[in-house]
Amino acid sequence: FLMIRRPPRSTQGVSSAASDVYKRQAMTAGCGKFVIEVQGKGSHGAYPELGKDPITAICQTHCAIHTILSRSISGYEKGICTIGKINAGNAENVIPDSATMGGTIRIEKTEVEKEIKKHLEQIVEFVPKAFGCQGKITFMDSTPAVVNSKEHAGYLIEVAKSIVGEKYLVEESARASDDFSFMSNTVPGAYMFIGQCATGKQGVVNHNPHYDYNDCLLYTSPSPRDLSTSRMPSSA
Repeated sequence: FLMIRRPPRSTQGVSSAASDVYKRQAMTAGCGKFVIEVQGKGSHGAYPELGKDPITAICQTHCAIHTILSRSISGYEKGICTIGKINAGNAENVIPDSATMGGTIRIEKTEVEKEIKKHLEQIVEFVPKAFGCQGKITFMDSTPAVVNSKEHAGYLIEVAKSIVGEKYLVEESARASDDFSFMSNTVPGAYMFIGQCATGKQGVVNHNPHYDYNDCLLYTSPSPRDLSTSRMPSSA
Protein backbone atom coordinates (compact mmCIF):
# COMPACT_ATOMS: atom_id res chain seq x y z
CA PHE A 1 0.00 0.00 0.00
CA LEU A 2 2.74 2.48 1.00
CA MET A 3 4.80 1.52 -2.08
CA ILE A 4 1.90 2.84 -4.17
CA ARG A 5 0.67 5.79 -2.10
CA ARG A 6 4.10 7.08 -1.04
CA PRO A 7 6.75 5.30 -3.11
CA PRO A 8 10.33 5.73 -1.87
CA ARG A 9 13.14 7.07 -4.05
CA SER A 10 14.76 3.64 -4.12
CA THR A 11 14.76 0.28 -2.33
CA GLN A 12 17.57 -1.57 -0.58
CA GLY A 13 17.61 -5.02 0.99
CA VAL A 14 20.25 -6.85 3.05
CA SER A 15 20.18 -10.42 4.39
CA SER A 16 22.70 -12.72 6.04
CA ALA A 17 24.26 -15.65 4.15
CA ALA A 18 27.22 -18.01 4.22
CA SER A 19 29.39 -15.44 2.39
CA ASP A 20 29.31 -11.83 1.20
CA VAL A 21 27.43 -11.96 -2.10
CA TYR A 22 26.14 -9.33 -4.47
CA LYS A 23 25.04 -9.25 -8.10
CA ARG A 24 24.57 -6.31 -10.42
CA GLN A 25 21.55 -7.93 -12.07
CA ALA A 26 19.59 -11.10 -11.11
CA MET A 27 20.34 -11.37 -7.38
CA THR A 28 18.03 -14.17 -6.25
CA ALA A 29 15.98 -16.79 -8.04
CA GLY A 30 12.25 -16.62 -8.50
CA CYS A 31 10.43 -19.38 -6.65
CA GLY A 32 7.08 -21.08 -7.22
CA LYS A 33 5.53 -23.93 -5.25
CA PHE A 34 3.50 -26.86 -6.51
CA VAL A 35 1.54 -29.79 -5.08
CA ILE A 36 1.09 -33.14 -6.84
CA GLU A 37 -1.73 -35.54 -6.00
CA VAL A 38 -1.84 -39.13 -7.24
CA GLN A 39 -5.11 -41.02 -6.88
CA GLY A 40 -4.96 -44.80 -6.86
CA LYS A 41 -6.98 -47.60 -5.29
CA GLY A 42 -6.25 -48.88 -1.82
CA SER A 43 -5.84 -52.53 -0.91
CA HIS A 44 -4.33 -54.85 1.68
CA GLY A 45 -0.55 -55.11 1.50
CA ALA A 46 -0.88 -58.88 1.04
CA TYR A 47 -2.92 -58.40 -2.14
CA PRO A 48 -1.38 -55.47 -4.05
CA GLU A 49 -2.79 -56.78 -7.34
CA LEU A 50 -6.28 -55.84 -6.13
CA GLY A 51 -5.38 -52.16 -5.89
CA LYS A 52 -3.61 -49.40 -7.78
CA ASP A 53 -0.59 -48.37 -5.75
CA PRO A 54 -0.26 -44.55 -5.62
CA ILE A 55 3.03 -44.78 -3.71
CA THR A 56 4.76 -46.63 -6.53
CA ALA A 57 3.26 -44.16 -9.02
CA ILE A 58 4.32 -41.08 -7.10
CA CYS A 59 7.85 -42.43 -6.56
CA GLN A 60 8.26 -42.98 -10.29
CA THR A 61 6.82 -39.52 -10.90
CA HIS A 62 9.41 -38.10 -8.50
CA CYS A 63 12.24 -39.78 -10.42
CA ALA A 64 10.90 -38.54 -13.76
CA ILE A 65 10.69 -34.95 -12.49
CA HIS A 66 14.43 -34.89 -11.93
CA THR A 67 15.07 -35.55 -15.62
CA ILE A 68 13.46 -32.24 -16.64
CA LEU A 69 16.51 -30.09 -16.02
CA SER A 70 19.04 -32.66 -17.21
CA ARG A 71 17.25 -33.61 -20.44
CA SER A 72 14.71 -30.92 -21.34
CA ILE A 73 16.29 -27.60 -20.27
CA SER A 74 19.51 -26.17 -21.70
CA GLY A 75 22.51 -26.51 -19.43
CA TYR A 76 23.15 -22.79 -19.97
CA GLU A 77 19.92 -21.92 -18.18
CA LYS A 78 19.56 -21.74 -14.41
CA GLY A 79 16.79 -23.80 -12.85
CA ILE A 80 16.17 -26.05 -9.87
CA CYS A 81 13.21 -28.34 -9.23
CA THR A 82 13.08 -29.73 -5.71
CA ILE A 83 10.64 -32.13 -4.06
CA GLY A 84 10.57 -31.31 -0.36
CA LYS A 85 7.83 -33.56 0.99
CA ILE A 86 5.97 -36.79 0.17
CA ASN A 87 2.95 -38.01 2.15
CA ALA A 88 1.11 -41.30 1.81
CA GLY A 89 -0.50 -43.98 3.95
CA ASN A 90 -1.01 -44.53 7.67
CA ALA A 91 -0.25 -48.23 8.14
CA GLU A 92 2.60 -50.51 7.13
CA ASN A 93 0.33 -53.23 5.71
CA VAL A 94 -2.16 -51.09 3.79
CA ILE A 95 -1.75 -49.62 0.31
CA PRO A 96 -3.45 -46.19 0.51
CA ASP A 97 -5.90 -44.64 -1.92
CA SER A 98 -3.75 -41.59 -2.61
CA ALA A 99 -0.35 -39.96 -2.21
CA THR A 100 0.84 -36.36 -2.41
CA MET A 101 4.12 -34.52 -2.74
CA GLY A 102 5.12 -30.89 -2.86
CA GLY A 103 8.06 -28.98 -4.22
CA THR A 104 9.48 -25.79 -5.62
CA ILE A 105 10.71 -24.42 -8.93
CA ARG A 106 13.57 -21.89 -8.83
CA ILE A 107 14.46 -19.88 -11.93
CA GLU A 108 15.79 -16.54 -13.14
CA LYS A 109 13.83 -16.39 -16.40
CA THR A 110 10.05 -16.69 -16.73
CA GLU A 111 10.38 -18.58 -20.03
CA VAL A 112 12.39 -21.29 -18.24
CA GLU A 113 9.69 -21.50 -15.58
CA LYS A 114 7.03 -21.98 -18.27
CA GLU A 115 9.04 -24.77 -19.86
CA ILE A 116 9.56 -26.55 -16.54
CA LYS A 117 5.84 -26.29 -15.74
CA LYS A 118 4.95 -27.73 -19.14
CA HIS A 119 7.11 -30.80 -18.52
CA LEU A 120 5.80 -31.17 -14.97
CA GLU A 121 2.23 -31.27 -16.28
CA GLN A 122 3.14 -33.92 -18.85
CA ILE A 123 4.96 -36.11 -16.33
CA VAL A 124 2.20 -35.85 -13.73
CA GLU A 125 -0.44 -36.74 -16.32
CA PHE A 126 1.24 -39.70 -17.99
CA VAL A 127 3.56 -41.40 -15.46
CA PRO A 128 0.82 -42.25 -12.92
CA LYS A 129 -1.33 -43.57 -15.78
CA ALA A 130 1.27 -46.27 -16.42
CA PHE A 131 0.42 -47.61 -12.95
CA GLY A 132 -3.34 -47.29 -13.30
CA CYS A 133 -3.48 -44.06 -11.26
CA GLN A 134 -4.48 -40.47 -11.95
CA GLY A 135 -2.15 -37.54 -11.35
CA LYS A 136 -2.93 -33.87 -10.77
CA ILE A 137 -0.61 -30.91 -10.24
CA THR A 138 -1.52 -27.55 -8.72
CA PHE A 139 0.81 -24.56 -9.04
CA MET A 140 0.83 -22.03 -6.20
CA ASP A 141 1.62 -18.31 -6.33
CA SER A 142 5.24 -17.63 -7.16
CA THR A 143 7.78 -15.06 -5.99
CA PRO A 144 9.64 -13.28 -8.84
CA ALA A 145 13.42 -13.14 -9.03
CA VAL A 146 15.10 -10.16 -7.40
CA VAL A 147 16.69 -8.21 -10.26
CA ASN A 148 19.02 -5.48 -9.10
CA SER A 149 19.18 -2.15 -10.82
CA LYS A 150 22.78 -1.85 -12.07
CA GLU A 151 23.04 1.73 -10.86
CA HIS A 152 21.63 1.02 -7.40
CA ALA A 153 23.67 -2.19 -7.03
CA GLY A 154 26.82 -0.31 -7.95
CA TYR A 155 26.23 2.23 -5.24
CA LEU A 156 25.35 -0.40 -2.62
CA ILE A 157 28.62 -2.16 -3.46
CA GLU A 158 30.56 1.06 -2.87
CA VAL A 159 28.93 1.42 0.55
CA ALA A 160 29.89 -2.18 1.41
CA LYS A 161 33.46 -1.68 0.17
CA SER A 162 33.87 1.34 2.41
CA ILE A 163 32.99 -0.82 5.42
CA VAL A 164 34.52 -4.28 4.81
CA GLY A 165 36.85 -3.78 1.85
CA GLU A 166 36.70 -5.06 -1.72
CA LYS A 167 38.41 -8.42 -1.06
CA TYR A 168 35.41 -9.64 0.95
CA LEU A 169 32.89 -9.07 -1.85
CA VAL A 170 31.84 -11.88 -4.21
CA GLU A 171 29.67 -11.24 -7.25
CA GLU A 172 27.29 -14.12 -7.88
CA SER A 173 23.57 -14.80 -7.79
CA ALA A 174 21.81 -16.78 -5.07
CA ARG A 175 19.45 -19.69 -5.68
CA ALA A 176 17.27 -18.73 -2.74
CA SER A 177 14.29 -16.43 -3.29
CA ASP A 178 13.08 -13.34 -1.46
CA ASP A 179 9.83 -11.40 -1.57
CA PHE A 180 11.90 -8.21 -1.63
CA SER A 181 11.33 -8.63 -5.39
CA PHE A 182 7.77 -7.31 -5.00
CA MET A 183 9.23 -4.02 -3.74
CA SER A 184 12.12 -3.78 -6.20
CA ASN A 185 9.78 -4.53 -9.10
CA THR A 186 7.76 -1.48 -8.05
CA VAL A 187 10.64 0.84 -7.18
CA PRO A 188 14.09 -0.09 -8.59
CA GLY A 189 16.77 -0.82 -6.03
CA ALA A 190 19.38 -3.34 -4.93
CA TYR A 191 19.72 -6.35 -2.65
CA MET A 192 22.78 -8.11 -1.25
CA PHE A 193 23.80 -10.78 1.26
CA ILE A 194 26.19 -10.20 4.15
CA GLY A 195 28.49 -13.13 4.95
CA GLN A 196 28.06 -14.31 8.53
CA CYS A 197 30.69 -17.04 8.88
CA ALA A 198 33.93 -16.61 10.80
CA THR A 199 37.17 -16.50 8.84
CA GLY A 200 38.35 -20.00 7.88
CA LYS A 201 35.06 -21.66 8.79
CA GLN A 202 32.32 -23.07 6.57
CA GLY A 203 29.21 -20.95 6.68
CA VAL A 204 25.70 -22.32 7.22
CA VAL A 205 22.95 -21.07 4.94
CA ASN A 206 19.63 -19.73 6.21
CA HIS A 207 16.67 -22.04 6.91
CA ASN A 208 19.01 -24.66 8.31
CA PRO A 209 18.71 -26.26 11.79
CA HIS A 210 22.40 -25.47 12.42
CA TYR A 211 22.13 -21.79 11.48
CA ASP A 212 23.50 -19.47 14.17
CA TYR A 213 23.43 -15.73 13.57
CA ASN A 214 26.83 -14.09 13.91
CA ASP A 215 26.35 -11.14 16.27
CA CYS A 216 29.56 -9.56 14.97
CA LEU A 217 27.58 -8.59 11.86
CA LEU A 218 25.90 -5.91 13.93
CA TYR A 219 29.23 -4.04 13.96
CA THR A 220 30.55 -4.73 10.45
CA SER A 221 27.45 -4.76 8.22
CA PRO A 222 25.98 -1.75 6.43
CA SER A 223 23.34 -0.49 8.84
CA PRO A 224 20.00 1.05 7.84
CA ARG A 225 21.60 4.37 8.74
CA ASP A 226 24.53 3.75 6.35
CA LEU A 227 22.13 2.95 3.53
CA SER A 228 19.62 5.70 4.22
CA THR A 229 22.20 8.49 4.62
CA SER A 230 24.21 7.44 1.58
CA ARG A 231 23.31 9.08 -1.68
CA MET A 232 21.47 6.18 -3.25
CA PRO A 233 20.48 7.06 -6.84
CA SER A 234 16.87 8.08 -7.20
CA SER A 235 14.57 5.87 -9.29
CA ALA A 236 12.58 8.92 -10.38
